Amino acid sequence: MPLPRILIVEDHPTLPSEVQLALAERCEAEVHVASSPAAARELVHAFDYALVVLDLNLIGGTGFEVLEAVRAMGSRAPRIVVTSAYLPDYVEELMRFYGRVVTIIPKPVTGEALAASIVAVLETPDWRGDRMPDENPYFSENRCNC
Repeated sequence: MPLPRILIVEDHPTLPSEVQLALAERCEAEVHVASSPAAARELVHAFDYALVVLDLNLIGGTGFEVLEAVRAMGSRAPRIVVTSAYLPDYVEELMRFYGRVVTIIPKPVTGEALAASIVAVLETPDWRGDRMPDENPYFSENRCNC
């Protein structure tokens, strides 16, 4: 059975590796990291993801560009947004326009806390992509590999 594939889009130099270390203690997953919107778009076009985690404020662009690319690809993967710009306008726009944003986490955030949120989303049946859990290759018997 394939492992859940997670995309982390974050330009902070240490947060992705902190998340990967924390996830390794909780979950078997294939984790891809992109530090720019352009790199994230390439990965979104190349792979199907069980979950996308992204910062809104990135060097060389914004997380909104990544959300648009994910949506344009027809991905039904849930999204976790991490941002230091936690403003009500962002929340409303994210939820209304980009869909499948399941949580918005204000920065600063630890790798451990973000990993816990990732596992919680992956274990929630309602956010397991566009197929029912028994049809989704990332999950079996209504439980993920986490």
